[in-house]
Amino acid sequence: MPVALYGLRWLTPAAFEGGTELLVWLIPAQTLAGVVRVFSAYLYIEKRTRHRALMSGFEAVTNLLLTWYLVASFGVVGAAAATFLTYALSLTGSFILARRGETLQPASLVIRRWRGE
Repeated sequence: MPVALYGLRWLTPAAFEGGTELLVWLIPAQTLAGVVRVFSAYLYIEKRTRHRALMSGFEAVTNLLLTWYLVASFGVVGAAAATFLTYALSLTGSFILARRGETLQPASLVIRRWRGE
């Protein structure tokens, strides 16, 4: 990530260098969001979409509360940090929900069971 932040200076005008402060939070947040999608796919395949819907509601409420609290103290960087923290909590919750009741199986086994093989 430091290389990306350093390379940003070459790609953008000097007026936008302040954005690197946000990228420190937003790049890891988007990485966590990608991992959350892996566990969400498992919940969809297992037809446990109710759990995913509950997690979406939890994410929305958590992000609103954290943003409200952190923006008051840290401004726009607080909003970026709130996004990161929300995705970290979402990853934890999705992992717990995906593991509840059974162990995670390799994708090939899940797909075979889903197809009825």
